[in-house]
Amino acid sequence: MSTIDVENHGENVPPSSPIQSSRYETYASKPVNQVKSFVGAKCTTVVAFFRTIYGILNLVAIALVCVLISAGLANSDTTRLTDGLAGLSSVKISAYDTRNSILAFAVIVLFLVLVDIIVYTTGVIKRLPKIFDLIFMITMFVMAVVLLILGCCSSAWAKKGYDTKVGGGSSWGNIAAAVASAIFLFIAMIAIIANYVLRIVRPIQRDKF
Repeated sequence: MSTIDVENHGENVPPSSPIQSSRYETYASKPVNQVKSFVGAKCTTVVAFFRTIYGILNLVAIALVCVLISAGLANSDTTRLTDGLAGLSSVKISAYDTRNSILAFAVIVLFLVLVDIIVYTTGVIKRLPKIFDLIFMITMFVMAVVLLILGCCSSAWAKKGYDTKVGGGSSWGNIAAAVASAIFLFIAMIAIIANYVLRIVRPIQRDKF
C-alpha cells in the first residue's frame, strides 16, 4: 500500500468515531436547547407578571371567585323553600335567583381574570390594539359594580334565610353560604377596583412581559 493510500485511508473517519458522535450530539441538542430556552423565557415572563401588584391582585380575585363558586353551591331546594316562606321575612329578593346569579357571575369574572393573565403572560397583549385595554378595563369596572350588587343581595339572602329557617341543618348551611358569599364578593370587588385603578395611575408597560 502506498503512502498516499495510507494517508487517504487515515482521513476516512468511521461512523462510530468520537468526531461524528460529537457532531450528532450537537445537532440533536439544538432543538432541545431551543425548547428549554422558550420554556425558560415563558416561565420568567409569568413569574415577572405575578410579582407585580397587578398579578397579585389577579391571584386574589381568582381565589375569591373560586370561593364564591363553592359558597354559591347552597342547597337549591332550601332556597326555594325560603322563597316560599317570603311572608315571614321583610326581604323581598329571591334567595334562589341570588344563588344562581352569584354562580353565573363568579364564572364570568373568573374567565375574564384568566383572559387578563393569559394575554399578558403569553405576550399576546403586544399584538392587540391599545383600545383593548380600555374596553377590558371598562368591562372589569362593570363587573365590580355587579359584584357589589350581588354582595348586597347575598346579605339580604342571609337575612331572609335567618328569618325563615327552613330545612334544619341545610338552612343554616345556606345562611353560612350566603354570608361567606357576601364577604368574598365585597373583597373581590375591592381587589378588582384596586387592580384597575392602579393600571390607570401606573399603566402596565406592554414590552415588560
